[in-house]
Amino acid sequence: MNINISSSIYTGTYQKQSPVRKTQSAVSFGDMMKTAATDRIAVSNSPDLEKVYDQLSPASKNILERMKRGRNDISQKEWSAFCGELKNLGAISEDDFYYTRAEFQMIPLGEFRPDGTFIMYDNIPIPGGLRDPHPNSTMQKVWGSEDWSGDPFQYLNTWLSRMLDWRSELSVATNPDGSKKYHSLSPITDQIHSYQKVMDIVKDLMHVK
Repeated sequence: MNINISSSIYTGTYQKQSPVRKTQSAVSFGDMMKTAATDRIAVSNSPDLEKVYDQLSPASKNILERMKRGRNDISQKEWSAFCGELKNLGAISEDDFYYTRAEFQMIPLGEFRPDGTFIMYDNIPIPGGLRDPHPNSTMQKVWGSEDWSGDPFQYLNTWLSRMLDWRSELSVATNPDGSKKYHSLSPITDQIHSYQKVMDIVKDLMHVK
């Protein structure tokens, strides 16, 4: 089965490298990352949330109202559609959308070196509840009932906690000679930033009106 994957890296100011969406069978993940690195666009850190709110569909405004009232009845389809609107309105980046939508999670398993080359992580340990559908490429979450309870914030916080724990584990990994095993964990950090960014924006939107 071919799975479309989003490959990108953020800088500290949320500049993004546009994702390249080709099937795994058509091109290697490393090549996709190199291609993505040549195509950058700026993403605003401070979208005008009042304008964003005014342009949201009635369905998305309804989601915000239900969340504001503490209702935990948001479906995965509703949440992904809502995040898609935020992306289209410029409130979040395309990669924020792919990192925080409800269908599945994809995480690049590699890093960019200072010379611009993309290096795959070597023998990276996979946390429980995760699997690798395309070896040496990306990682997809295996869905379970605990992943979606109808509360988007609970979902994002769960993933945030998983990625923080995983990043901590990888950050202390060493080679047999004692040297650091993984020189950069920026793909995981980027995903953590997206969880935080989307939650902050949604919380602000909940109180626009």
